[in-house]
Amino acid sequence: VRKDHQMNSQEVIDCIGKSEESSEVQRLFAALKFTKKLKMPKDDIDVRAEFPKLGLSLIFKPESPKSSRLIMSAAKFVSSAEKGNTSFQGDLPGQLAFSDIQADAREKLGPPVDGDPDLRLDIWSFGKLRLAIKYAKAAPSPIAVITVQLPPHS
Repeated sequence: VRKDHQMNSQEVIDCIGKSEESSEVQRLFAALKFTKKLKMPKDDIDVRAEFPKLGLSLIFKPESPKSSRLIMSAAKFVSSAEKGNTSFQGDLPGQLAFSDIQADAREKLGPPVDGDPDLRLDIWSFGKLRLAIKYAKAAPSPIAVITVQLPPHS
C-alpha cells in the first residue's frame, strides 16, 4: 500500500447515505482498490466491505426492504486495539485520536447523547449523522472504534 494517499476520514464520511453506484462511493472503492461486487447475504441486514489493514470497515444496507440498491450506511474507523486490525492512518472525525480516552473524546465532542457503559460506548449527533465511539477494554481504554453512521430512523 502506497503511503502517499492518506485516507481522509471526511472522504469516507461523505459517502455515507450515498448508493454504491454513486461517483463518491466508486471513487472511494477505487482508492481502496476494492473491486468485488457487494452482495447482500440472504439473512443479513447489511453487507460489509472490510479493510483490516487500513483500519476501515464500510457498511452498506439496502435502500429499502425490497430494494437491491445498496447505500453506504456507516463507516468504522478502527484502531489496532481491535484484534487483526492496523489503525486507520488518516485524520479521524471530530479531531479525535485513537490515543484519546473517554474524557478526551467528551472534551472534543461535548456530552454524548446516548451510550452504553457496559459496551464501553458513547454516541453523539454528528451533523446529520451519528458518531459512536467504542473504547478499548484494556485500561486506560483509549478509542478502539469510531463509527459514523446514518441515524437509526433513516
